[in-house]
Amino acid sequence: MKRIVSLFILFLTLVSCSSDEAIATGDVDFFGNWNLTKMSSAFTPAISFSDGLEWEESYDFNENGTFTKTRLRDNKSITVSGTYKVTTTQNEVQFELTYEKDNDIIGTCSKDSKEILYINSSRKLYSTWQNCDGPELVYEKEK
Repeated sequence: MKRIVSLFILFLTLVSCSSDEAIATGDVDFFGNWNLTKMSSAFTPAISFSDGLEWEESYDFNENGTFTKTRLRDNKSITVSGTYKVTTTQNEVQFELTYEKDNDIIGTCSKDSKEILYINSSRKLYSTWQNCDGPELVYEKEK
């Protein structure tokens, strides 16, 4: 009997503890253009390049599951494209981008042509490249 009561209390606790940080795919309008607005060094996080980014960059997410990524650096523009999948957890919307071909502007921790991004409760798009010593990249949706 104590076991059942304990399980019931545990269940109620888990169900009643909802988070204000919860986010769902339907809560975030991610289609459209996202521009790089902040860049921080992976080695010295206190240094932010938000006033003078090393490059300009954007993602454009289409409703048909395709995207393009464009980077402008040293007056040279590179555009790559591919497809994406969206998964949702309680705290974020995660994107797995698969590029059509390998390119230097893919910010990834793996050796394949995939990149992981996410949107959390701040409604900004974040790269996961910093997890493997790349820069922290933050994007905001174009209005």
